[in-house]
Order: sequence, then structure tokens, then C-alpha cells
Amino acid sequence: MRRKSSSAPSSQDLSNSPLTLYLRAYLRTNRFLLLTTSTGCEPTNKLAYVALDELPRENDAINFASFDLRKDGNQPLPIVKLVDNFDASYDCVANEGSVFTFHSNLGAPRYKYVVVVF
Repeated sequence: MRRKSSSAPSSQDLSNSPLTLYLRAYLRTNRFLLLTTSTGCEPTNKLAYVALDELPRENDAINFASFDLRKDGNQPLPIVKLVDNFDASYDCVANEGSVFTFHSNLGAPRYKYVVVVF
């Protein structure tokens, strides 16, 4: 039996669904933090990113203190949603600067490559 996640996606109401949500984050070229959210073992995920060069820095390190939502008055992390549904799988396989290549099964059961420019 799967446990219910405490955080629900913004685009879909999964509050009545017994799904487990997994969030995976990885850094690409020290400029972008890619975030993927998946549900269980389904070959689908959501995709988002954070442009790290737009975040405040202190002593050449990113200062995440202003994004701490446990403190009053702080703002949410500026996450840019690329895919906000669970219609397909998107896995980053390469990037050069702000050009990213994803391996996806969107409209292609045997997968294809999709290029996205941030």
C-alpha cells in the first residue's frame, strides 16, 4: 500500500488519490537546477527548473535564506514550470549552456529527443 504525500501538485488535485510523490533535483552547468516530480513507478513526470544565476548571492554562494517559507514574509523559490502534468516522461540527457536535450515518450511510445532552450 502506498502512503499519501503531504504535498500535492498545483496543477492536479491528487488529494483523494493514494499516490506517493517523488522529487528529484539535479544541477546542470551551475546555472540551472532541474526538478522532476514523479508518482510511483509510472513512466511520467513533471519538469521544472530554477535559474541559479537569478538568485541572490552572498560571498559567491547562493543565499536561500530569503526563500525559507517557514519564516513570515519570505517569497517562494522562483521555479519555472516546463511540464506541469503527468502525461509523459522527460529525462535530461545533455545540455550546452541554456539548450537542453530531453529523452521523452510524449507522443512516442519508443521515445524521442526533445530540445528546449531556457
